[in-house]
Parts: sequence; C-alpha cells; structure tokens
Amino acid sequence: MTGTRESRSAKRPPSMAVRIGKVLYWILFVLSAIVVGCYIGLKSWAKPPKPKPPEPTQVMVTIQPTDNPDTKEDESQGEPTTVSVVATKTRKKDCYTFLVMGMDDGNGNTDTIMAVTFDVKGKHVSVISIPRDTLVDVPRTIKKINAAYSTGGIEEVQKEVSGILGFPVDHYITVNLRGFKALVDAVGGVDFEVPINMNYDDPTQNLHIHLSKGMQHLDGEKALQLVRFRSGYANADIGRIETQQKFLKALAKKLISWDSVTKINQFVDIFAKNVKTDLDVGNLAYFGLAALDLDMSTGISMNTLPGNGLVTYKGIPYYYELYPRQVLDIINQSGANPYTEDLTLEDTNIFQVP
Repeated sequence: MTGTRESRSAKRPPSMAVRIGKVLYWILFVLSAIVVGCYIGLKSWAKPPKPKPPEPTQVMVTIQPTDNPDTKEDESQGEPTTVSVVATKTRKKDCYTFLVMGMDDGNGNTDTIMAVTFDVKGKHVSVISIPRDTLVDVPRTIKKINAAYSTGGIEEVQKEVSGILGFPVDHYITVNLRGFKALVDAVGGVDFEVPINMNYDDPTQNLHIHLSKGMQHLDGEKALQLVRFRSGYANADIGRIETQQKFLKALAKKLISWDSVTKINQFVDIFAKNVKTDLDVGNLAYFGLAALDLDMSTGISMNTLPGNGLVTYKGIPYYYELYPRQVLDIINQSGANPYTEDLTLEDTNIFQVP
C-alpha cells in the first residue's frame, strides 16, 4: 500500500525513555573478519555468496490500438487495453543485500534494523536504518516492524523489510550489545570528540550515562553510553544517529589500521559469541577483503528512512509512518537499490494510516 501524505513532520519528545541505539555492527564485525582473514590465510577461502534472483513483479501495461493504413487517419481503431504482465529487474553485478539486526536484551524484539547494500564492484556500501516503530502492513495487532522477529523470526523481518524497500534482502546478521562493547575494548578503545555533555540515569534499565563534552578516550562501556544517549540532543534521534555514524567511522578506521596479531583469538571469540548469520566463513572473508578497497570518507552512505514518529493507529501511539516518496528517493539515490533500474512506488509496500 502506498500513499503520498507526507506533509506532517514531528519528533518524539526528547523526554521519552532512552532507547538502545546500536551502531552499524555488521560493518564492524566484517572488518574484524578482515583482520582475521588477512592473518590466518582466509584470502584463498574467500568466496562470494550467490545473490538471489530478482523476484517477478506484476506490471500493468497499456497497449495502444495498432494503426491500420487502410483506414482514415481520424478513424478509431478501438480503445487502449490495459493488461497485466510479469516483469523482472536486472540485478547489478557483485551487489549484495543484508538485513542487520541489533537485538533487545530479553524481550524478543529487534531494537535496531538496518538494510545494507554492498556494491563490491562499485566499491560502495549503503546503510539504511529503519526506525523500530515503523508502521507496516501486517495482520498482527502491533504493526511496528520491531515486533516482526518475535512474530515470525528472521524470515518475517526479511519479508517486511523487503516489502518496504522494494527489493529482496538476501542475507542476515544479528548482533548484540555485548559484542559492540567487547570490540571497542579489543582495539584498545577509540579517541572521540563527544559532541555534548551526556547525563542520564534510568535505574529501571540499569542505565547510567555520564560523559563530558570534548575529546576523550572511550573504552567499550563509555562507547556504549555514547551510542545509547539521545535525550539531550536538540534534534533527538537525528543527533544520536549522526554521533553514531561518526563514531562508527572512527572505530572502523582503527580496525582497518590495527596490526596487533596477538588479538586474533579475541576477535574470533567475540564474533562467535555475539553474531548469528547465514554467511559462512568464506563469505565473510570475501566481504572483509572487499571492504579493504572502500574509501571510508566516500565509500559509505548512511541514511534513516524519513517519516513521522507521532502517529496513532487504532489507539496505539507512536507509530513511525514513512513518507513514501522521500523513502523512494533515498533508496534510488543512496546506492541501496541493487537493480540497474530505478524502483517505483509500485514496487514498495509502504503502509500509511487511512
């Protein structure tokens, strides 16, 4: 279901309880695989996964009447006919899509959902964050996308994300908070410019954030506080996402330049304990080695699907209703679209309140 009602814009009040804001873990763990792969000889094992073929779609085509040279120019040859035909799109070569999920601690929902497109040939990674409260076209009572996992597992999340974006999400990676914290500690922490003073306490979550503005060295615990904090930004979640993206790049840069072979076993242990994926070791080595060619300043684009987070539907508040045309622009212009042809609104299934 598509719509064009996009004039509303609002943000959830900053006073709302802090939600866990995990950064783009999959890239970090793939970069971990780079280090491991380079040192223990996985380059010879590296192999790309086989991309899924484009799914056929129904397209309505209007056929004009055929001209007949034996009739007068102004004589009608019948009315145009609209028919339904099956069409497929052309997949870009060496272009792969992933569903990346950060898991809530214990409640069965996903707190972070991202769609990642890795154009290996084009040397570009597109990351699209899908807000956890995104309104989706499903029969369940709670129509927030973060409830998809507890309803139908990874397959259901893949189905709902693919419906929104208009293209299949080939593979999945799930990670947890412990993995992020352990990874930061494994590289010895990261020097980072904290943009604002961060102070927040929520005893119910055992969450305590206290960071001062300015350059400082962040270990795993402090880095976790940084990416979880949102209530003090003037632009709420947008400010938090910007900080997360900057920290991600700082951490990724350190991972790429890191040359301490004494920590290889630690990397393997972190990966094994905190990551679930349908990619095998050879696939991870392939993507890890391909990531070495990425320009960290221009080779990664990060976007969040635009929408209104203050929508109430059937008495349930705080749905995040997407803006279809703006979503489509991001998909086609950010490199997320794995096809050679642009996607259209008809390819997507973006639900809006009637």
